[in-house]
Order: sequence, then structure tokens, then C-alpha cells
Amino acid sequence: MEQDQFSPLNDPASDNYHFFRGYDYDEQRLGILDRYKHYNGTEGNSLSQESVGEPLYQSARSVPDVEDINQDNTLNEYERYFQYKVAIHPDSLVVGRNHIIDKRETVVATRNGQRQNATWYQFSIPLRNYDKKVGSINDFSTIRFVRMFLNGFKETTHLRFATLELMHGEWRNYNYNLNMRGDAPAQGTVNVNTVNIEENASRKPVNYVLPPGVTRIVDSGQSQITQLNEQSMQMKVEGLQPGDARGVYRNTQLDLRIYQRLQMFLHAEALIDDPVLRNGDVSAFLRLGSDVKNNYYEYEIPLDLTEPGTYSTNSSADRLKVWPQQNMLDLDLDVLTDVKKARNAAKMAGESGVSYNQRFTRQDPNSPNHRVTVQGNPSLSDVRVMMIGVRNNANSPRNCVMWADELRVTDFDNEGGWAAKASMTLALSDIATVNAGFHKETHGFGAVNQSLSQRRMDDYDQYNVAVQGDLGRFLPEKVKLHAPIYYSYSNEKTTPKYNPLDQDIELKEALDACATKQQRDSISNFALTQRTASSFSISGLKFD
Repeated sequence: MEQDQFSPLNDPASDNYHFFRGYDYDEQRLGILDRYKHYNGTEGNSLSQESVGEPLYQSARSVPDVEDINQDNTLNEYERYFQYKVAIHPDSLVVGRNHIIDKRETVVATRNGQRQNATWYQFSIPLRNYDKKVGSINDFSTIRFVRMFLNGFKETTHLRFATLELMHGEWRNYNYNLNMRGDAPAQGTVNVNTVNIEENASRKPVNYVLPPGVTRIVDSGQSQITQLNEQSMQMKVEGLQPGDARGVYRNTQLDLRIYQRLQMFLHAEALIDDPVLRNGDVSAFLRLGSDVKNNYYEYEIPLDLTEPGTYSTNSSADRLKVWPQQNMLDLDLDVLTDVKKARNAAKMAGESGVSYNQRFTRQDPNSPNHRVTVQGNPSLSDVRVMMIGVRNNANSPRNCVMWADELRVTDFDNEGGWAAKASMTLALSDIATVNAGFHKETHGFGAVNQSLSQRRMDDYDQYNVAVQGDLGRFLPEKVKLHAPIYYSYSNEKTTPKYNPLDQDIELKEALDACATKQQRDSISNFALTQRTASSFSISGLKFD
């Protein structure tokens, strides 16, 4: 025991290093697992060849490892961390519980030539839902290390970890109530994750397949044909109360006026062993606006469920079963502004129950089952926040899983503009010279190298006239008077395409909706920008 360098008497900290090759290992005929048992030791893992007598020794690192992990030359005795607990015993390895979101079964060849079943489990642990907080740690802003330990094992167990990753997403949970209850906390829970073709092709109860018409991108930077992964956002909602909604949001800064349609694939399924959920019990909604509570557009679609099963991504029919056409969000953006105009007209007409501070809802004329809502004064010209959520339409609490993929805008406004510029110089003998110019650009005009958002969004008109002459030419020659005269006039007018007071409604439509001439004149005077300039001068009177 005293000759064993790894015994507790010789190595109380159990941190001695040993390269996976060595004559002592050869004499003991150790296997692969035993040879790597001490490879992660920190003591002696970076010695030079002159400091060791073992011919087969090799360093694991070029920099010596010490117990001062953060290398601040200070003995830190405090403990401050968040702790998460994951059960490993067989009864807890069930998809949908214990932070397990998927599992994959495969067959591997063993050392004895046999083939054995192997199961890989995918865990997804929400960082903010910790089980225990130790010490005075308050937030996640100064996390420097991750420590993993296992306990409670009564027999030898081998665990293999494929990847250990921190996942980051731009979509964040909205933790407040969405039903006009102020800042009350949201009811129910929502977990946001990703599902993809690489990791979840055998997922239960519904495996992941590509949406209809979507193909995996080929990485052009690789020498071999390599397809990139394709994934969707997954929302798992539990305990959603009747009429309530939960959602996730992201901050943006978009101008959607130059596009005509907004599209997104949607999928819905019931949780495992949850027979309560039916088609139409839950609906998906998308909010666009300057915020998600007071100024937004909302488009809502009732969701059809996908039956549990195994589907093929190579089958167009299977893709439509996982991503039903009824769940496809294909929104004409004009529908949003049409509902806002209808709300404004009803308000001006004095219709009861209509207010700018309340939700105003109408059906989509193109899809009667879909609902369009406006509140406040949102504008497609400046979308600062986007929200994707789930609403419970049933009379009792519901749970569901929803996938969202390929949120995109299509069919940009291809109405082109034109521009013209002309100039003229007219010489009236030796009496006067007249210069005239004209310049016009309409909305939609832009240079070839300009993007859609950089093209002109207004009509621009400009003309100018300049006259230079000599008044003495109109007097008898015997007067011999030279009186140089100069006169110029310029006019410049800019007419925006959209109403400056409501920047996703065209100015022409806003003027047509006015009930009185006074309203039309008020909007027109505010919208139009007109500048005029004129000058007149006589200088240098001279008698010969």
C-alpha cells in the first residue's frame, strides 16, 4: 500500500497525474478505463522529461496546474453557487420529466464482439430554475466555474457525456400577465428550447422533420458536402389557465412597410400521456409593435395537433402532418393596417365600446378562423418588439408543446419609382440670360446599390428659375446706362408616402378618411414640406 502512489496514504487529495501509458500499467495489464483513471489529475501533469523517471511519461499541459483555479494567488474559502439536481436512477429517465427532453436508442458493438443497445438522453436544464442557492450569490453575471459531482451510487457505473453546452437564445420569457392585468405575474409555466433534425430525428411522441419546402443549407466552406443543422424554437407550456396566454419576446428594430407578407411554420402536440388536449383548444399568436402591452398588432391562429408517431422527413405527406397547412401563418400585412383603420373610423364615428386603449379584434377576411387585433397606435414602420405565444381557448387548464420555425417576410414592395432632371439655358440676344431647372423623384426610386430600406419613401419636386440681364438695354442708347439685374426663384416640395402621424398608413388613405376639410388641411399642412426662395438685385449702376 505504501508503494502505491495513488493510495490515500500517499495521495490524500487523490489528484496525482498518470499518463495513460506506462510500464507499470503494462505489467498490470490494465484496460482502457483504468489507464485513463488518473489522466485528469492535476498534481504532476506538466513535469519536464528531466523531472520524471518514467520513459513513457508525457505532459498533459504545458502550464502547471495548481489548486488556485482562478489564479488570483488567494485562498478562497467561501462557497457561492447555484445548484441543480438531476436524478440518474432508471425510474427517473423518462422523457418529459427530470429535465429530459429527448432520448435516442442505438446499437453499439462491444469488446467481446456482441452488439448491445445503448440509450442517450438529452437533458435541458433551465439555468434560472435552480434547486438550491448556496452563499450570497445573487445573479448570473459573475459565473466563472462549473462544478459537477455525483453521489448515491451503490455499484460501479459508467457514464458517458456527449456534449455539455450552454444554450443562448434571443427569445426571452415574458413573465407578466398578458390579459390587461397590469404587472401581475403570469400563470402557468413556459420552457423555451430548440428542436432540430440532428438531435431530435427520433424524438417522442413526435419526431422532428423539416417543414414543407425547407432544405438544409450546404456549408460552402467545407471541402466535403456538409449540411448544416436545421432547428426550430420549442415552447412547452404547462398549467395555462382558461383565457390566459404565455409568450416569449425579442427586441428588434424593423421597418416592415416594404414587405407584403409575413410567414411562419407552426406545429402543436399534446404532452406525453395527456389525452385532454384537442384541436383548437390552444392558439398561437404573433405580436408586433413598439411594446407588447399597450401598442401592438396581434395575429392569432387556432392550432391543429399532430398525432403521436414516427414521420419521415423525406415524405412530403409526413411533413404536412407534422407541420399542418392549417397552422401555417401566412399574413398579408395590409390586414393589420386595415383593422387599425377600421378601429380609427369606428372611434371617430362614436361607436360605443371602441377605444384606443382597448383591444379591437376582427376576423381576417382571407382566413375567417384567424383573428386580428390592434391596441394603441402601433406602426409597421418601427417594430421594436416581437412576441410569439400560446393562448388557452378551452374552459379548463391546458398543456401543450408548440414549435415555431422560419419566421420571415416575403414579397417586398416592387412598385418602382422614377426620377427626372432637366436644365435649360436661354440667351435673349445681349439683353438677358434665363436659366431654368427641374428635378423630380417619386417614392420607390433608388440607386442600384441601395437596399430596399434606403429607397425614397416620398415624392420630391423641385424647380428653379434665374434671370440675369441689363436694364440699360431697354432705354435709349444715348442714355448710356448699364444696370445689371438678377432675379431667381426656387420651389421645393416633399410629399411623404405615409402619414407622419401614423406612419404605416398611406397619406392618401389618411386624407380620404378625414370627415371634414379642416382635418384634411391639418394633416396635409403637417405632412407636406415646402420651401420657396426668391431674390432680386440691381447692382453696379453706371453711366458711360
